[in-house]
Amino acid sequence: MTQTPTVHAALVAVMRDVQGLGKHQRNSAPGGNYNFRGIDAVMNAVGPALREHSLAVIASCRSAEYAEILVGKDRRPMAHSRVVMEYTLIGPDGSTLSGSAPGEAFDSGDKATAKACSVAYRTWLLQTLCLPTDEPDPDASTHERAPSARDVVLTHHKGDFGAAVEAATAAGFDNLRDPAQLSAYAARLTGGAQ
Repeated sequence: MTQTPTVHAALVAVMRDVQGLGKHQRNSAPGGNYNFRGIDAVMNAVGPALREHSLAVIASCRSAEYAEILVGKDRRPMAHSRVVMEYTLIGPDGSTLSGSAPGEAFDSGDKATAKACSVAYRTWLLQTLCLPTDEPDPDASTHERAPSARDVVLTHHKGDFGAAVEAATAAGFDNLRDPAQLSAYAARLTGGAQ
């Protein structure tokens, strides 16, 4: 009589079947110009092996945060989503194994959360299956977040909030405690849009 594999045994079998996954997609959009491995490529490589070894994956969201941030020199607003997803593998014998992964994404429309969930799933699959990534060390690059509207205003007025309020009022912005007015005033000071 054959014994039904546990979740651990089935996971090891999947790891044997999926040995690596290269970066065969190319981002050549402005600011891009790099190879990447998308969620579809990972799922296309891993999905058949999961099915072959009767491993089911159930996802649930442990936490989600949403914000709007300003990116780039033009301070373009984008939706920002951070999630922590939990994934439970269910083996052929009903045994389970759980793990979690974070995901983060920006989007100018309504897809930030979906992108963040995809990033989390891709990350979880790559790490759980110990797939080689051939990626540069995360410390190899840095990104600078645009200063906040408050920082722009205070820098322009050399840290003197009283002077900032006077100048803003004279310019037609009567309440710098209102985020919309603060952003609009900062945009005027920098000559850009908030």
